[in-house]
Amino acid sequence: MSEFQEQLSRHLRFISKSCVEFDSGELDEALRIAVSIRVLFHDTKNSTSVVTYLKVKDSIKLISTFAIAETMDFPDAKNFEWHTVLPLMLTSNGVRAPLASWETKAIRSIEDWWNETIWQEGGEKYSRRDVVLSAANQDGGAHVDSKPNYKTLKFREGPKITVNINGQSVPNVVANHHYTLIRQMAYELINSQDLLSACKST
Repeated sequence: MSEFQEQLSRHLRFISKSCVEFDSGELDEALRIAVSIRVLFHDTKNSTSVVTYLKVKDSIKLISTFAIAETMDFPDAKNFEWHTVLPLMLTSNGVRAPLASWETKAIRSIEDWWNETIWQEGGEKYSRRDVVLSAANQDGGAHVDSKPNYKTLKFREGPKITVNINGQSVPNVVANHHYTLIRQMAYELINSQDLLSACKST
């Protein structure tokens, strides 16, 4: 196994362990997951992702469960900008990641997966990249920013929605829902066979 295959394997193990903790109630583990996702996929002029080092960024395919938004029917297409697409499950126990309960809707290249819109509210669209980098770079995953940007503040606040629970109108029931979005990303990664296969020696 090469050095970068070991790095890929290591970060997938980190993600899997954090998922166990997240599912037991340690929601802050989403920040650890975000850091590992950044290490695996994010390229800049100053840093190189693991998949780029492995020369598999253009060949690996990842599953996308968030593609369910593409199949949603909106009753008033003219006013679509007022709708919120929030690909999570709102249960009596709070917001949950759907995990395997949603059928996989698409297979994406890494680049398309990374930049796919996973949250749309009004005229604003946010990708996996937006969510992961805000969590990792500004919200305490790897760094804390004393003046977080608009996106980070937005993700903490959650969408501006109100739902009816037991006859009571409850606003912003999904504050910090980006943690749950990150948990769903983790599910996608640890179930993407191309990514798992890239860990193996050739």
